[in-house]
Amino acid sequence: MYAGVVFRNSMRFFVGTFCTRIGRGYHKEAELATILDSIIYAHSQGWSFLWVESDSSLVVDTVLYTISLVPWRLQGLWCRAMQAASDMMIMYSHIYQEDNQAADALAKLHRDVV
Repeated sequence: MYAGVVFRNSMRFFVGTFCTRIGRGYHKEAELATILDSIIYAHSQGWSFLWVESDSSLVVDTVLYTISLVPWRLQGLWCRAMQAASDMMIMYSHIYQEDNQAADALAKLHRDVV
């Protein structure tokens, strides 16, 4: 199971990408792991602001509200991401699946290559 991330700057210019592989699991787990990884990555790059968009409102709500919604195997990652997020300004929003084509294509490409 893979999920992709596309990073853009405040002018919406392409900055970079990465893909997360979580092994066996559900699509929503892959999306959640990718969002959590992207928060940790952005923090490691020294970024102060991050806008996370996801085509899953369930995943956005999981990141925002409580660890009790996080699958047990991702709880350690969630805790690390929330620690990193405490030093950042992060905005979360839901987007339609059609607007998430670049990240989805990246995940499919990575799956096909590996």
